[in-house]
Amino acid sequence: MILTAASFAITLAKAPTWSSPSTRIAVCGPSSAIFSSLAAATKLAASVGKIVICARSGPNGTAVNAVKSTCPCTKVEIDEEHVPPGESATLRISLHLADYHSDKVQGRVFLCANTPDPCCTPIEVKGDIIPEYVLEPPRVDFGRVKRGKIVTATCILRRNGSRPVELRTIKATDDIQVSWRSLIPEDTHTENAEAQETPPDAYRVDIQFTAPLDANILNAQFEVETNIKRRPKQVIPVKARLVGVECTMTPKVIVFDDAKPGDTVKGIEIAGEYDLEIVKAECTIEGVEPALSELETRKRYRIDLRLTDRVSSGDVIGKLLLSVKEGPLEENREVGIFGNIDS
Repeated sequence: MILTAASFAITLAKAPTWSSPSTRIAVCGPSSAIFSSLAAATKLAASVGKIVICARSGPNGTAVNAVKSTCPCTKVEIDEEHVPPGESATLRISLHLADYHSDKVQGRVFLCANTPDPCCTPIEVKGDIIPEYVLEPPRVDFGRVKRGKIVTATCILRRNGSRPVELRTIKATDDIQVSWRSLIPEDTHTENAEAQETPPDAYRVDIQFTAPLDANILNAQFEVETNIKRRPKQVIPVKARLVGVECTMTPKVIVFDDAKPGDTVKGIEIAGEYDLEIVKAECTIEGVEPALSELETRKRYRIDLRLTDRVSSGDVIGKLLLSVKEGPLEENREVGIFGNIDS
């Protein structure tokens, strides 16, 4: 794997004269090493950037006591540990990414001075690695899914460079089903050669999800494993938001006052998008009977309350119990009832 990047240098200005050793190593100008568009190939080499450091003018110069890095992928070398006054030294930062499993490099290198209270100068190290393969889209979101429904999605894994990519296996969580197959283009023909088969470096991944009746969200994932040593595995999140019977009930609570036995009290209106059915409507208040009417075929209904002679006078509190159905999906709903009945 060859990782290439443009070399760079940061020029340092001469600092004022100091009578005592400097507690901070002087890095003038941008104090960062940026590696951009690191391409992966078949052999490993290091991408090298360089930063020039200089000693503050003074009798002692600058001595580097320690060089630290926050990323194991970086190797840091300095050609002079002690920099005389007015002179400079070169710090070389190399990236070794054979075992680096991310496509982004982000870390710091610290140069520490040899003082009783050492002060370290940070240097940002950043880089973007062009991945050997890509999986598109990088995540799957089914959006709103009705409970009980089966939905599918497709991802394509393809080569993103010169190195052939082989999809070896896929592991998925239990709530989704994932299958895959190789996508091999048609054989290519030339006048002086027999048909040659294009290497299998593109794959179709199919994801299927059956929405359960007792869940609200889907948080699943599947992991692809390839032959790419630097980053053999990649995890793809799969999400969905589950919904049930979609209908509105207006109002949310039925309230009435000074009603009498034999009256019909205004109730609720239920509206859906399509194929809506009211399977059952019951009232928990003795002597109150729901009256169902269909306003728009399998889409809009009205339920009023008939007060029979069996209803008790005074304040009444109860519920309207409903069973609503949309296609194969059936759910229970309830609406509160608060009223007063004259004798």
